[in-house]
Amino acid sequence: MTNSGKFVEGWPALMSSEMAARYVSVDEDLLLHLASQMDIPVVEVEDLAIRWRRQDLDRLIKKLPSASSKLISDRPARIFKLERSQVEAIAETVARHLERHESRSESKLVSINEATSILGIGRSSVYRMISEGTLETRHIGRRTLLLRSDLNAILEGSCDS
Repeated sequence: MTNSGKFVEGWPALMSSEMAARYVSVDEDLLLHLASQMDIPVVEVEDLAIRWRRQDLDRLIKKLPSASSKLISDRPARIFKLERSQVEAIAETVARHLERHESRSESKLVSINEATSILGIGRSSVYRMISEGTLETRHIGRRTLLLRSDLNAILEGSCDS
């Protein structure tokens, strides 16, 4: 808990039931059950939605350690079982997504500043390597760019620097 009395920074003052449940780290049904047991009020917004005040949720969290363990243990845990084929399908989908993301995010050309970060050396060392011919440059407009493959070769040790 911080000095200001807030448990978590960055959360809105009013939250939907879904967000409030995540804030308290329970599901929505258990949130409603706990709130009714511990007299935590909700805010109705124009008869359309129920909102939870963060300060009330903080109060609920403070009360949880002293709450009866029966309140929490009455609810059975929700367990989702996945078959091996489902897990493999999810893994393949994630792998394909990561491959697409990597191929888009890794350009063939990098700036001098990016090269210094990749190689872990200073700008003057990069310029020295350019003048020695270790690194090949490309010019696009006024920008001087380097081939990522040259940087990878240096990192792998297959290029003399």
